[in-house]
Amino acid sequence: MKTFTRKPKAGAFTLVELLVVIAIIAILAALIFPSLSTAKKKANATVCLNNLKQMGIAMNLYLSENNDKLPYAALEMFEATTSATREMTWDSLIHRYIGGTLTEEQLWNPRASLPLAKELKVLKCPSDMSPRPAVIAPPLPVYRRSYAMPRYMSSEGTLDDGSPAPWPPSADSQTGVGLNWYPTSPFWNEADNKIGDGTPANPRPSHQLAIKGNMIPEPAGTILLTERIHVENVMMFANRQDIRNGEDHVATGPGTVHAPPYFYPPADKHHGGRFNYLMVDGHVELLLPSKTTSDLGLRRGMWSIKAGD
Repeated sequence: MKTFTRKPKAGAFTLVELLVVIAIIAILAALIFPSLSTAKKKANATVCLNNLKQMGIAMNLYLSENNDKLPYAALEMFEATTSATREMTWDSLIHRYIGGTLTEEQLWNPRASLPLAKELKVLKCPSDMSPRPAVIAPPLPVYRRSYAMPRYMSSEGTLDDGSPAPWPPSADSQTGVGLNWYPTSPFWNEADNKIGDGTPANPRPSHQLAIKGNMIPEPAGTILLTERIHVENVMMFANRQDIRNGEDHVATGPGTVHAPPYFYPPADKHHGGRFNYLMVDGHVELLLPSKTTSDLGLRRGMWSIKAGD
């Protein structure tokens, strides 16, 4: 009697062959996915860099139309209700140069104007995954702002340690270029109390001191804008519109957000630990924070107006 050996059907895989194919696919995926992730991070860093280049152009246009004055980091008048505020931030001041369509009156009242606003993508780094802040409840939209100006002083006219800021600003000021104004500041020019009282008819203070571009001794080595990743950094709002120092790029710990809880990734995961910096002269650099200053906790080096510190 003949013995017949059963042959596998043509084109079918044996179990061993199938396992080999799966193993090869797994190995290739392990090799490719990190490369794709790295490429995406590099692409995000490049988009972020280009955002700052565009804002550098906008800043230059603002200077040319405002007697060489740099935009304020923030100018706050008052907050009467949760739906009516009087505040103007650096991104509001360059709003029309970066594609915005709100009127000046609408910009002065950002909370009421949110439903009329449109997202300005140039203000958002694609690596910024901050969620909705609790201070802006649904259904109001949230338009992310991933950038901030190095702080000159708080709205109360003080440095981070509570001491008075150097005044008036000069080429020797060892602090940043972002001025914050509020009527309670000891440096507030009271000439604006009559015409800038926060009413719809008089919302525009015009007597407050500004830092001029020609005051900066090293425009190519002085930061004008950089990244500030924080849940409360939102377009047009005077909150997180400035940044204290090189340790302040990414918020630490849980943010004040709607559920679910959110934790910020470590700063060394953002652009590989580097951040984009727009300098006063308009050029942008992607740098490690340690390359910008000799002390990350202070406004020194590229973070201050003063040269050579």
